Parts: sequence; C-alpha cells; structure tokens
Amino acid sequence: MTTVWGGASPSTEKGGEHGSQRRAMGAEDRRRWSSFIRQDVVAETAAELLRSDTHGVAVTGPRGVGKTTLARSIETYLAGTHHVVRLFGAGLDTTVPYGTLALYMARLPQLGQDFPMAVIHRITENICAEAGGKPVLLILDDMPSVDTQSMGVLMHLIFSGTAKILVLARQTSDMPEDLLWLLKDGLLSETQLENLSWVEARKLIGMALGGSVAASAVTALHTCSGGNPLVLHALVSEQVGRGTLLKHNATWVIHGELRLDPSSFLSDLVQSRLAGESSQVRKGIEKMSLIRRAPLSVVMDALGHDVAAEMEERGYLKVSTGARRYASLRQPYIGETLRGWLSQDEKAALYAEMISVVPPDLALLRSHELLAIAAWAHDAGMTLLPEVALAAAKEAVRLVDPGLALKCVATIDSSHPLALQAALIKRSAYSILADYARAVLVLDEIRDTAEAGNDICEYASWVAGLTSSLLWVPDGHERIPAILAKAREHVEAENVEFSSHGRAVKILNLATFEFQVYRGQFVEAAPGLEEGFKDRSDPEYRLNCASLLVHVWAVLGRELDAIELFETIESELENSGIVLRQTDFHLHGLVLALTWTGQWQKCLEVLNSVMSTMAQSSQYSGGIVELGMGLAYTYAGWGSEATEVLLVAAAQLEMRDTYNTCVLAYSALALAFAQVGNSSEAAMYLALAQAREVPGTWINRAVGEFFCKMASNWMDDPNASGQMMESALADIACGRVTTASMSLFGATAYGARPQFELLEQVSSRRQGPMAEISVLLAQACQQKDPIAALAAANLAEGLNLPAVESRCSVVALDFAREAGDSRRARAAQERLDRLVLSIPMMPLVPQSERVRLTQRELQVAKLASRGLGNRAIAEKMGVSVRTVEGHLYQVFDKLGISSRKELMQIREVS
Repeated sequence: MTTVWGGASPSTEKGGEHGSQRRAMGAEDRRRWSSFIRQDVVAETAAELLRSDTHGVAVTGPRGVGKTTLARSIETYLAGTHHVVRLFGAGLDTTVPYGTLALYMARLPQLGQDFPMAVIHRITENICAEAGGKPVLLILDDMPSVDTQSMGVLMHLIFSGTAKILVLARQTSDMPEDLLWLLKDGLLSETQLENLSWVEARKLIGMALGGSVAASAVTALHTCSGGNPLVLHALVSEQVGRGTLLKHNATWVIHGELRLDPSSFLSDLVQSRLAGESSQVRKGIEKMSLIRRAPLSVVMDALGHDVAAEMEERGYLKVSTGARRYASLRQPYIGETLRGWLSQDEKAALYAEMISVVPPDLALLRSHELLAIAAWAHDAGMTLLPEVALAAAKEAVRLVDPGLALKCVATIDSSHPLALQAALIKRSAYSILADYARAVLVLDEIRDTAEAGNDICEYASWVAGLTSSLLWVPDGHERIPAILAKAREHVEAENVEFSSHGRAVKILNLATFEFQVYRGQFVEAAPGLEEGFKDRSDPEYRLNCASLLVHVWAVLGRELDAIELFETIESELENSGIVLRQTDFHLHGLVLALTWTGQWQKCLEVLNSVMSTMAQSSQYSGGIVELGMGLAYTYAGWGSEATEVLLVAAAQLEMRDTYNTCVLAYSALALAFAQVGNSSEAAMYLALAQAREVPGTWINRAVGEFFCKMASNWMDDPNASGQMMESALADIACGRVTTASMSLFGATAYGARPQFELLEQVSSRRQGPMAEISVLLAQACQQKDPIAALAAANLAEGLNLPAVESRCSVVALDFAREAGDSRRARAAQERLDRLVLSIPMMPLVPQSERVRLTQRELQVAKLASRGLGNRAIAEKMGVSVRTVEGHLYQVFDKLGISSRKELMQIREVS
C-alpha cells in the first residue's frame, strides 16, 4: 500500500491503455499541416540549390523541426523543372554495400555489381535516363550514416555535375565526412531550421485555422509544443478535435485545459520518439513526466546519475542556469502525453519508488515541486494530508492553476480546522475562473465558522475575501459597508494580542481601500495607502498598499509617480517572496498610467512581455491582457489595430468575463470602429455597451463611458461633447484630475475659451507628455498661437499619436492662416498631408473662413473627393444613399461649392 505522507491508498482502477494504435492524418489535418511550412525558408533554400557555384544545401535542425517537410515542399517547388531522387541513410552500424542505393542496385545485372566503376556509371546512366534531360536533385534523408560505396556514387554524381544534393541532418556532425568537407569548403550551403518563435507560431496557427487566434491560445500552444512545428501542428489538430481550441465569433480561443489523447497523432509521435530508447531512459522520462520540475540534485537522486546524464545527452532533460539549478523535460508535450498513458497504479508505483530514494520534506519544497507532488498524487488517486493539500493549493492559486487548487482542497471538509483557509483558496480559484457568484457562495457557506473562530486574522481574511468577491456580483457592493463595519466591531471586541489585532486591522484596511478604489473614492483612499506604503516595518502590508496606490496616483494626476511606484513594487517583490492579495492590481494601474500619459507603445511592450510568460494560464487572463492592448491602441487613435485586438479580446471575455470587462471591450470597439469610419459597426458595439449593466470598478466604468461618448462624438452626436464636459466637472469635484483632463480634451474639439482655460488649469495638475500636450493645445486655442499648437503636434508625433497630432496641426494651420504666418501654415499643412494617408477620419478639419464640417460631413467629403459615388459611400459608411446626399448638400453649402470637381480641388478635405 502506497501512501502520501500518511494519506489514503490509491484506487486500483486501471487507466486507459495507450497501446500502439495510430490515427491516419485526414485531409483537414494535411491542409492544416501545409500551413505550418515556412514558405520564405522554402524559397530561400530552393534559390540556394539553383546557384551555379554550389553543389547543394545541408538542412540542419532538431527532430520534428520540419526538415523532411521542407524537403517535400522544395520538391513541389521545383516540380516540372527538376527530377528528384529521394535517398535514405541507415543506422550507424550499417555494413550493407550500396544500401542507400538499393533500389538502383536491384536493376543492375548481377555480374556488373562486383566492379565499383561499372556500378557508378550504370547508376548514373539510370538516373539520367529517368531525368529525361532535367536537372537532378538528390534528397538525402534520415542521417547519420551512408555506406562507403553509396557515398562514392553520390560524390561522382555531385562532382560530375549530374546532380545537386539536399542533405537533411539534425546537426552537421551527423553528416558523412565527404559531405562535411564540402560544407567546410563552401561547396554546400547550410540552412539551419530552428523551432518556431511565438510570432511565427501565431502566424502559422492563424494560417492553418483560417482566422484570428487569441494571443493566449498561441502562448499555451507554443509553450506546450516548445515551438516544434511538427508537434505544434499535431497539438493544434488534436485540440480542435477535442473542442479545447474552438472558434468563437471568428476568433480561435482556448477553453479548458490542454489535455492530450493517448490515442492521438501526437501520442504516436511520442511513441515513435521513445521506441528506440533503453528501458532505463524510458523509465527516467516517465518519472520526469510526473516530477515535472525539481532541483537537479533531487532529479539525479530520483533517476540515478547515469540515467539523468544519458537523458540530458539524448536531448530529453533541460537544466536551468540559475543559482538553484532546476531540471525538467525539454519537450513539455512528452510529459503531458506520458501522464496520459500511465495508469493510476503505475503513477503510484513510480511515486513510491521515488520517495524511497528522495523522501519529501514540506519545509524544503519549492512551489513547482509542491505542485508536482500534488498533481502526481491526484493523478494517482491518492489523498494528500490536509496541510500538504492546503500548501499546494495556495501555490496553485499563485501560479494561476485554479483547477489544481480546487482539486487539492476538495477533500478538506467543513468540520476540519483548516476549512476556513480551504474556503479562501476556493474563493481565489473561482475568482480566477471569473465565477464570482460561486466565490461569494463558498465564503457565505462558512460564515458561522469564520465568526466563531479564535484566529482574528483568519476572520479578517474571510471578510476581505468576501468583500473582494462581492464587488463583481449584482448588488454585491451594497452589502460591503455593513460587512466592513461589523468586522471592525468584531475585531475591536476581541481580546487578542497586539500583533494579531494589528494584523487584522491592516487586512480590513486593505479591504476598505479596495472598496474605495472600486467606488472611485481615490482622494479618500490616498492618505491611508500612502501611509501604508511608508510602513517599512511590515513589507507585506506596504506592498499591498502600494499596489492599490498605483491606481490611485494614476487617476489623481500622478501618472509618472505611479509608473515609478510600479517598478518599485516589482523590484521588492522579486526577492521578498511576498504574494499580494490582488496580484494584478499594480499591473492594471501601470497600463492606465502609461496609456494616459501617451506612452502606449511602452504599454504594449509590457503587456506582450506578460503574455509571453503566461504559458497555459493565459486562458484565464489572456482576454484581459489583450483588452489592455486594445485600450492602448484605442486611446492612441490607432483604430484599425485596436479593432483587430479588441475583437479577439471580446471573444475571450464573452466566454470568461474576467472582472466583468466584456462591456469595456464593447465600448472600446465602438470608438475604434468610429475612428476608422465604420459607423454601422461602431453603432452596433455602442448599443451593446450601453445595453449591459454589470458590476465593475469605477475606473472600468469611467473608461467605458468615455469611449462611448467619444464614439458618439465621432458620429456627430450633438450631445456627446456636453456629456463629456459633465463627466469632467464631476471628476474635478472628486479630485480625479487625469480622467477630467481627458474628458475635457475630448469635449473641446470645437471648444470655447472658458473650456480651454479649464483644460489648461486641470491638465497642468497632471504628469507626463499627454498633460503637456493638453496644456500647449489649450494655450494655443486661448491665444490663437500656432507656435504652441505646432509644439503640441511635435510632442504628439514623438508619441506616435496621429489623431492628436492632426488635431493640433489643424489648430496650428487655422491660426497661422488667420495671422498670415505662411511659414507655419505650410509646416502645419505638410503635417496634415502626411497624416491624411494614415488616418481614416480626421478628428478635426481645417476651417475655411470659420466653416465647420461635422465628423460625418467630413467623412462623406473625404470619400467623395476620392471619386466614390453616393451608393459606394453609403455602403462604406453603413447608411442610406439619401443620408449621403443630405450630407453632401451640407458640405457644398458650407464650402460654397457646387460640384464634386471643386470638392476634389480642396486640399485639406482630400
């Protein structure tokens, strides 16, 4: 009987047999696989083969990287112009003469086979006869060995100019010596195939599936496959078949865990890979599939030094270079596949064998080791001791594996002393899954235990967990003030030691601060958070306060301070081992601070970096990360790029609405489509955004409302500017300087002097380049100063904000013309001439004798000036032909013209 640190024995139920069955690759699979071929490499390699000064090309790269597929593609590429002969090497111990050319040898008379020169000439004659006058290409596959006699024939074919050769090998050292010398002398070119990068994987997966692919899905698939094209193809095909990779609203997303079918094509690849390995190596690989990741010293003890060394030499074991060297399987998919093959009994037996050599010690285990033990025990049907299960569940939550966390604590019942802690873990796991109602239910069910408990800090944690979950359920926030007030009374009434009391108070403080941030009470939250950030005696409390403070400072006009604070938090977290209550608060605050200051490109760099390290956990938070990218593009005015990213984000959030942000994605899509002139799509997403009422933070609601008002403004809603002005005044009254400034910037496209005075006054209380642009533009409009407007345009150009730059340039052009300043008018016009090529719709149009075209009139005028007829314009804008005719009438009347020809001659419109 095998136990896990005193737990129950495993089930005797036998797992599924993996066997040797193979699945034929169907037509759809073949179509998908053809998309995984890098056509640029095919063309480059074929060009090398056609060079007159080379005898051929050596293609090198690891197993599964696509060498054989590349050769087949080149064969297809050269079809009709070349005669291709495919040849295969043999094992290292081959002694069969002419083994590589066996098919040609079978055609020769027995008498002539004893004379090498006769064999060479006869085979050459046969190949030339088959070629029919076409150039010959020899493809030599399946290294490492070619017998001496076959090599002599090949070298004759090469040096006589009869044929060129394409050699496929894992590394150049596997090539026959004669070919190796050709490579060293430059007579053979070399093409090195590498595993796919993330960007290449996304491109090829998109081509294979025929649609947009969520970055989170690409990250999960790329990580699991290690970038190996053959494995990636098999993994994509398998997950599509399982329904784990599915298409939702034209976007492919991951929904559920990446699990491998023991009878799948990918499993066949693993079976083929392991077929030639010794039993010791195979068993070592099975153990590593269950160990997953552990210190090298532990792995060496568990596997045996000789086996571990051989596995590393054979390319199965990867060892990190950090201070504490960790070992894991080099190809993650092998471990995933093997875990599916092994039965519960086999897993239990391997576990028992390992712990007999390396007894586990909870105090010494790191997070990955603890999770591996927990996953192994669960797969083997074992029951972990509650203390071990709870520790593993905490790590699973920290590393964003909610499924494993829930499995770990499932056996801790409500009567156990650890029940409250287990409930808090469940709450965190359900929050990751965006099942907020379930998270609330879990904590409500254990209310009596929490309130009757002796540990005041556990009680405070229960309160904080409950209030945090209530933020995201309908009417949940209404319960929070009473819960917090009762909790403070409870804590004050308890007669506990000073340190426990102080800790409980701080936990409740953080819950209160979180609620204030949720409601938009940033001025009220700031003093307590700043005081907490200064408290270096309690690093955990300090960093939790700082995480919320990033949000607060970003809204209160201290954006650059917020960015610096984020960097401080990251630096201190790296070496502290502290886990924040809300691990992503400060990242969200950073995204806002960078975007609002105009540093949207840096924001994208941060989010891309986050996405690249998310691995399979990307399915839980990938949607929110891509939403952040979409918001950055939308704020920056890059509508086309924004729609592409936001549609993918919305598809994921519709399936798992993390933080109830799907409505925010709709709001951003409304503005992004308005920015590119797609009025029908903009109106559709505007309606979707305005129709949904879900609980959300003040910041998310404020950003969403801003986008909706801006979208309406772009579509000529006469009330939009006034609504943005009202929002700005409300924010000013609450000290929310940053959001007030942005609303004022949006509301003053056609503003009056008092509005520009207010824009200058509010924006001067902000930090960062966008604040400086706002101040310069406000000053320019008050003083009719083209110099200040051009300075603002120059700053916007440096931030790659074309919509903002165009608005500042239009203002500069109008004021320069009015002042008779031809030099600055010309400079402004040159900017607009450049920008009109990249902006589908200008946010502002230069005025002719103070003529003002609305956004819709400007859009119609631009399309008409490009030669489009009324029906074509109507189809492009999603409106009726009669509406287009009405807008054109207004344009002609305002500009004092009577024909399209005159319209096309107006430079600023065209």
